[in-house]
Parts: sequence; C-alpha cells; structure tokens
Amino acid sequence: MKSPKEVNATVDCSDLASRIEKLPGALTASELAAFLNLGKSAVYEMAATGRIPSIKIGAAVRFDPARIAAWLRQREVAIERRAA
Repeated sequence: MKSPKEVNATVDCSDLASRIEKLPGALTASELAAFLNLGKSAVYEMAATGRIPSIKIGAAVRFDPARIAAWLRQREVAIERRAA
C-alpha cells in the first residue's frame, strides 16, 4: 500500500476524499490515521463506536476507501451547513 505522501504525489485530485477514494483495497487503521492526521487508537475508537464506517474481519478492522470518502464528504456538507 502506498503511503499518503506517495498517493498525494501521484494523484492529481486535491481534496482528501478523492485521494482516499482512489486507493486500491481496504485501508488499515494506521493507513487511515495517516490520511486523517489522527492517532491509530483514535481511528480504532471511532470504528468501535460506529462514528466512522469500518469492516471487522475476525480481529482485524479495515476501512473501505469508497465508504470513507463518502463519510468525509457527508461530514464536509454538515460542517458547511452549520457555518451558514
């Protein structure tokens, strides 16, 4: 899996949701944490409480890039509405 810096250098989309959406395969908590500039434990906690979409496979937690991109876009709209 490419690091966020490698993806940023190769993908011409400027918004975070678009960059994440273009990633192949499921993301680990560490990979998603790097994109969101959060700690890995914060990502795990958000997944455990249902605040971020996740997939649990056995003991592993993974994140679908398309669902994460949609989640980010939804949050962006909600923030814009509150600011208006």
